[in-house]
Amino acid sequence: MSEMIINIIIVALAVYGLTCIIRWIWSRVIKKGISQNILVVPLYDDNLEFSLRDAVTLAKTAEIESVAAIDCGLSAESKQMALIFANSEPLVKIIDSSEVVKNIF
Repeated sequence: MSEMIINIIIVALAVYGLTCIIRWIWSRVIKKGISQNILVVPLYDDNLEFSLRDAVTLAKTAEIESVAAIDCGLSAESKQMALIFANSEPLVKIIDSSEVVKNIF
Protein backbone atom coordinates (compact mmCIF):
# COMPACT_ATOMS: atom_id res chain seq x y z
CA MET A 1 0.00 0.00 0.00
CA SER A 2 2.78 2.42 0.88
CA GLU A 3 4.57 1.68 -2.42
CA MET A 4 1.42 2.62 -4.31
CA ILE A 5 1.15 5.94 -2.43
CA ILE A 6 4.81 6.70 -3.14
CA ASN A 7 4.30 5.90 -6.84
CA ILE A 8 1.26 8.21 -6.99
CA ILE A 9 3.25 11.02 -5.34
CA ILE A 10 6.15 10.51 -7.79
CA VAL A 11 3.80 10.57 -10.79
CA ALA A 12 2.07 13.72 -9.47
CA LEU A 13 5.41 15.49 -9.01
CA ALA A 14 6.54 14.40 -12.48
CA VAL A 15 3.36 15.81 -14.05
CA TYR A 16 3.80 19.05 -12.11
CA GLY A 17 7.43 19.30 -13.28
CA LEU A 18 6.43 18.73 -16.90
CA THR A 19 3.77 21.43 -16.72
CA CYS A 20 6.32 23.86 -15.24
CA ILE A 21 8.72 23.13 -18.11
CA ILE A 22 5.95 23.55 -20.70
CA ARG A 23 4.85 26.84 -19.06
CA TRP A 24 8.46 28.11 -19.10
CA ILE A 25 8.88 27.23 -22.80
CA TRP A 26 5.50 28.82 -23.62
CA SER A 27 6.46 32.00 -21.77
CA ARG A 28 9.58 32.27 -23.94
CA VAL A 29 7.45 31.87 -27.09
CA ILE A 30 4.92 34.49 -25.93
CA LYS A 31 7.69 36.87 -24.88
CA LYS A 32 9.08 36.97 -28.40
CA GLY A 33 5.66 37.62 -29.94
CA ILE A 34 4.57 40.51 -27.71
CA SER A 35 5.35 43.98 -29.06
CA GLN A 36 3.74 45.94 -26.18
CA ASN A 37 4.45 45.43 -22.51
CA ILE A 38 0.96 46.29 -21.25
CA LEU A 39 -1.85 43.79 -20.77
CA VAL A 40 -5.35 45.33 -20.97
CA VAL A 41 -8.17 43.59 -19.08
CA PRO A 42 -11.85 44.67 -18.96
CA LEU A 43 -13.43 44.37 -15.52
CA TYR A 44 -17.07 43.43 -14.91
CA ASP A 45 -18.79 42.54 -11.64
CA ASP A 46 -19.12 38.83 -12.40
CA ASN A 47 -15.47 38.12 -13.32
CA LEU A 48 -13.56 40.69 -11.29
CA GLU A 49 -11.30 38.59 -9.08
CA PHE A 50 -10.73 35.85 -11.65
CA SER A 51 -9.80 38.38 -14.35
CA LEU A 52 -7.34 40.24 -12.13
CA ARG A 53 -5.65 37.12 -10.79
CA ASP A 54 -5.44 35.54 -14.23
CA ALA A 55 -4.02 38.73 -15.76
CA VAL A 56 -1.35 39.01 -13.06
CA THR A 57 -0.38 35.36 -13.54
CA LEU A 58 -0.11 35.83 -17.30
CA ALA A 59 1.85 39.07 -16.87
CA LYS A 60 4.34 37.41 -14.54
CA THR A 61 4.70 34.37 -16.79
CA ALA A 62 5.18 36.37 -19.99
CA GLU A 63 7.24 39.09 -18.24
CA ILE A 64 4.75 41.85 -19.08
CA GLU A 65 5.52 45.02 -17.15
CA SER A 66 2.01 46.19 -16.23
CA VAL A 67 -1.68 45.30 -16.31
CA ALA A 68 -4.23 47.99 -17.20
CA ALA A 69 -7.58 46.95 -15.74
CA ILE A 70 -10.39 49.00 -17.31
CA ASP A 71 -13.50 49.59 -15.23
CA CYS A 72 -16.44 48.62 -17.46
CA GLY A 73 -19.30 49.40 -15.10
CA LEU A 74 -18.23 48.04 -11.72
CA SER A 75 -20.45 48.54 -8.70
CA ALA A 76 -19.08 50.53 -5.76
CA GLU A 77 -18.28 47.38 -3.77
CA SER A 78 -16.56 45.69 -6.73
CA LYS A 79 -14.58 48.83 -7.48
CA GLN A 80 -13.40 48.92 -3.87
CA MET A 81 -12.30 45.26 -4.15
CA ALA A 82 -10.43 46.03 -7.38
CA LEU A 83 -8.65 48.98 -5.76
CA ILE A 84 -7.64 46.83 -2.80
CA PHE A 85 -6.28 44.20 -5.19
CA ALA A 86 -4.44 46.87 -7.19
CA ASN A 87 -2.85 48.25 -4.02
CA SER A 88 -1.54 44.81 -3.10
CA GLU A 89 -0.23 44.04 -6.61
CA PRO A 90 2.22 46.58 -8.13
CA LEU A 91 1.58 45.41 -11.71
CA VAL A 92 -2.12 46.38 -11.72
CA LYS A 93 -3.52 49.85 -12.42
CA ILE A 94 -7.30 50.43 -12.40
CA ILE A 95 -8.43 52.84 -15.13
CA ASP A 96 -11.92 54.32 -15.54
CA SER A 97 -13.52 53.69 -18.95
CA SER A 98 -14.25 57.40 -19.41
CA GLU A 99 -10.51 58.16 -19.10
CA VAL A 100 -9.78 55.65 -21.86
CA VAL A 101 -12.32 57.23 -24.20
CA LYS A 102 -10.97 60.72 -23.50
CA ASN A 103 -7.40 59.60 -24.23
CA ILE A 104 -8.36 57.90 -27.49
CA PHE A 105 -10.43 60.77 -28.90
